[in-house]
Amino acid sequence: MIEHRFGTATALAGKVGMKLSPFTRGVRAGKLNLVNLLTLARVAEEQPSKVLRLAGKHREADIIEQAYGPQKPVTDPVLQDLLELWPTFTADEKTYVRSNVRMLLLARSSAHAAQSENARDTRPAKSSPPRPRQRRETAASAGAPPLRRMISFDDGETDARSPRAVAKKGR
Repeated sequence: MIEHRFGTATALAGKVGMKLSPFTRGVRAGKLNLVNLLTLARVAEEQPSKVLRLAGKHREADIIEQAYGPQKPVTDPVLQDLLELWPTFTADEKTYVRSNVRMLLLARSSAHAAQSENARDTRPAKSSPPRPRQRRETAASAGAPPLRRMISFDDGETDARSPRAVAKKGR
């Protein structure tokens, strides 16, 4: 979800250049304009055509793809720098990077296996496997535009100045 990258809906709205209330109204109603949607795509590092399609602006997304071609996935700036520099690396430098990545993946894989093994040992035996938890959609989010579901305002995140945030702090 896009919103989680920015911490709060207020921070996300600010990055788009809007105040929280108009931003949330625009997302919930599916009424953000083209400039705001393109700005949202840029700050969220998402494909502009993807964000436009989620907002129901398929014609505009088609025009962008026709004019600029199919869009490449947006990558992390550090990864992008590494990819651009890769051809200039010597064979030894490439070997060094590859070995470090392999060690990282091996360490992560070992940690994940150990964690899974510990979790299996502590679970009580059950006759049937646990059912996967399904996210319940609220009445408000069931018919929401796809962009609203992507940004996800209904997951309990609140702005620090909202009454819900004040009530939570008081608990």
